[in-house]
Amino acid sequence: MSQNAQPANEHPTAQKLFQTVPLVRRFVTSTSGQSTQEWVPVNRPLPAHNAVELADRSVVAAIRVDPANMSTKTASQWEDRIKQLDEALSTTVDFEIEQYSTLRSLDKQSYREDYHEMAAERPDGKDLTGMDRLQRRLLDERVEIIDDDHESVLVREHYILVKVMPVELSESWDDAAGLFGSATNLPLIGDQIKARRMNNYGDDLEQLRTDLTARLNKRVDSVVQALGSVDGITGTPISLVEFTRLLRSYYRADNAATIPDETIRALIHDSPVVGGNADVDADYEVDVQTKDSDPLAENYRSFLAPESVRYDDQRYLVLDEETYVLGMWVENWPENPDIGMFRDVLNTPGVHITLSTHALGISKSDARQQSQKNKIKHRSDYEKKEQEGHWGAESAYRKWQAASDIEDSLTESGSGLFMTSTYVSLRANSEEQLLDAAKTMKQRFKEQPARCEVVPAHFQQEEMTHSAAPLVYDSMNKATPMLGRALAKQMPYTSNNIYEPSGIEVGIHHDRDEPTIVDPYLRGMGYNMMVFGKIGSGKSTTSKKILTQLKERNPEMNVVLIDPLEGLAGPSKLFDAEQIVVGGETGLNPLEIKETPEEKLSVVGRTTPFSEAMERFMSFVEIFYDLEDRELEAEKKNVWEKAGRRAYNEKGITKDPSTHGNDSPTLRDVIQEIAHIAGVGDNPEIHQMGDLLDADLSETDVPLRTREAAERVLSEDIEAFRTRYRHFTKETGFDLNADGGSFYLDLQLKEGKGETGLMLGLLLTSVYEMAKESDDPTMILIDEAQYLTKHADNLTFLEQVVRHSRHYNLSLLFSTQSISEFYAKDDEGTSALKSQAEVIFNNSSMMCFHHLDDMTPEFGSEIGLNAEEATFVNSALPGDKDRGYSEMLLAVDEDGTRECYPQRVEMSMDVNPVEFSIVDYEPSDHGNWHEYLQRQLGDRFDDGQQTSDESESETTAKRSVMAVDGGERE
Repeated sequence: MSQNAQPANEHPTAQKLFQTVPLVRRFVTSTSGQSTQEWVPVNRPLPAHNAVELADRSVVAAIRVDPANMSTKTASQWEDRIKQLDEALSTTVDFEIEQYSTLRSLDKQSYREDYHEMAAERPDGKDLTGMDRLQRRLLDERVEIIDDDHESVLVREHYILVKVMPVELSESWDDAAGLFGSATNLPLIGDQIKARRMNNYGDDLEQLRTDLTARLNKRVDSVVQALGSVDGITGTPISLVEFTRLLRSYYRADNAATIPDETIRALIHDSPVVGGNADVDADYEVDVQTKDSDPLAENYRSFLAPESVRYDDQRYLVLDEETYVLGMWVENWPENPDIGMFRDVLNTPGVHITLSTHALGISKSDARQQSQKNKIKHRSDYEKKEQEGHWGAESAYRKWQAASDIEDSLTESGSGLFMTSTYVSLRANSEEQLLDAAKTMKQRFKEQPARCEVVPAHFQQEEMTHSAAPLVYDSMNKATPMLGRALAKQMPYTSNNIYEPSGIEVGIHHDRDEPTIVDPYLRGMGYNMMVFGKIGSGKSTTSKKILTQLKERNPEMNVVLIDPLEGLAGPSKLFDAEQIVVGGETGLNPLEIKETPEEKLSVVGRTTPFSEAMERFMSFVEIFYDLEDRELEAEKKNVWEKAGRRAYNEKGITKDPSTHGNDSPTLRDVIQEIAHIAGVGDNPEIHQMGDLLDADLSETDVPLRTREAAERVLSEDIEAFRTRYRHFTKETGFDLNADGGSFYLDLQLKEGKGETGLMLGLLLTSVYEMAKESDDPTMILIDEAQYLTKHADNLTFLEQVVRHSRHYNLSLLFSTQSISEFYAKDDEGTSALKSQAEVIFNNSSMMCFHHLDDMTPEFGSEIGLNAEEATFVNSALPGDKDRGYSEMLLAVDEDGTRECYPQRVEMSMDVNPVEFSIVDYEPSDHGNWHEYLQRQLGDRFDDGQQTSDESESETTAKRSVMAVDGGERE
């Protein structure tokens, strides 16, 4: 407390009493001499019950509410949820509660600690050179953003406060009191009986507290159970430490989130020793109490109460000389409130806003009687004013109609009736900011979805401040009858968010304006991720953002980038990835098979690896024939399959997993086996393939039609493998485990887009086989993967990878411009997800949908998106450098269901210049990498190396990264 704070046992002076009169308060300040301990209507904490005792001996506890994720739900889903919440409230709450919504600083403590620990463990930037230094710059930028978010980003929190008043204990005796007990309901006599019963407690406050908290605990349990009956909503009773922090955050100007739990715990559990050192913590002084005082109560009030309260203006009050507070109540409610009518109230920038709704449930019989009385009263008032021509006739008519609607609704539906009052509290750092916010708020409440009015509590700001506090202390008493359905609609449970401290920041929640932090490795549907979006939508930015953060989080992770059009050049430079040109002389073997560790075989099955290898090889053959526009007749297909099995057998490879460590056969070996099947030793056409075949060919004992089919394969189909597809006849020219951890597989294709898909499938297969042997996790990034997914046989590659990826500690991140490749029309012309695609979607834990022209409600429903979510994707804003963000729908696996969160993906030179520069780099547009970074970052980039192409080439080769970008650039 400040030096001006008066001891709690000092008697109030006449001046102080005079200052409490509302009409006088504006003329009298309270900057000195007033005890703010008594200003807060709290008596003491009740540690054994996680509750607080108020000045009138009532007890209060708090429940934290985790709202349902409703941001992108349809109208029918909303209606169903409102009905559930109405029923939960109407059947449970026949006592007073308070719905309290506030904003608090984003608690990124564990997330911050992870990044600070990463920064501490890695060498300082000045001790590094090349891309190691750039990686450190990127990490420092991330830490700086996280630190700034920790202080400046506010997140929504919702609570329900439950109260029990002492007078309610007398009412609890009525059930067993028979006829005499009903006398408590009689005017005058009933109050006298209740008072006498309360007097039975005398000075036994402990017994009173025991009885009050016993009832409180039952009420808390009933509310938690009621909330749990509503799909997606959960309620959790909070500890007294958290409740205390909530109260201090409301009544004090400082940041209560920074106060250690230990400090608050010591305060609420331990009374200072009389005459001894009374400090709870060095930063939070409490008063030394006399032996006749209640030190726990007085120190608790001192901890909660502001240092000072000023009333130098009738419009607001000032806490701690720096926080300007203005409260308003809500009136003139709409006849039919919109769902989530207050969902935007907490989003006014520059001010801290709390929203409080007090609700007292009324029994249905009492509710009907009360509604009939209200209807008669308001009708009589309207008729009288209408006859007199009174200016208030219109308002009286609205009240009459509202009362009639309530009576009809109570009769026709199961909705309950509540007496409710709603208050809004604004806080700002200056008078000007506060009054501007109040003006904005008044206008916002008049508009949709609120459609009501707020009235500033001039001359009553003290009462208003306490009424809006999380204490169920409604001293303003602006109660109005409201149906449970309307109460459910006004509760701002409109959206949820994901915050997993071990994860990465995917974007900013579109509605809540908070970071969304997801850990893909906590999901139950595998570690695979998909990013969709047309050209320019922002999908490549999101893919690179996810990749760089995951690599930052997991430095040991192998990363593989497969990229034909240099769209992933920035991340490849950042990771010092070894660049391998695929499609030239670098081999790529479609028959690659690696040994599977024994512990993984127990999961996937012992025969699975060989079956998958054969299936992939045959898919390669089918795609090849499709690209060459040749028919793969049944006999030719049989020849290729037979030759493939023989080629494996010649290398000693069978279904037995122990043989898979042998050298893999190549396509040259398969062609050799086809020649053996054909028995073509004297065929001059076949000898033109001399560089692919051995000279010693002998006839085999095979059916004539098979031999003829083999001859046709050799003479008609395999010329391409001697020329433009020669690299498919070689062993794979890189090894994920032998060469390091980062690869940049640059396709640099001169072939058509069809060949791109063939290459992508083989690259994916090769890395998949290599990942089996790796002790470290592996990430494959495939950009512009539509050239992979457009072939049904390539979907088979993907299906295999995603089905078993988690068992091999492998995750696939691929982005594509379209979603239609995953669908096929049935006989009736209806689009349905392809069987392979269904496996892929079901094994992807995270999907990001940027703007897609081909997203329809029909497509969306096949992958778990409702019509609203599909519409969001179809109309999402694309990436824009001036705007600094793109819009995206994030779909995340949560316990087997897919929840969606609308996002903004922010990337700009103003927000994150280092990351932006890496993500935005394209060699064809920006030239030399080092010179580009110097232009972009200036003094923030100095890698200690020459800015020449030669120096760049010397630094490419460290870990394993693979990416494919086979389409047009964004």
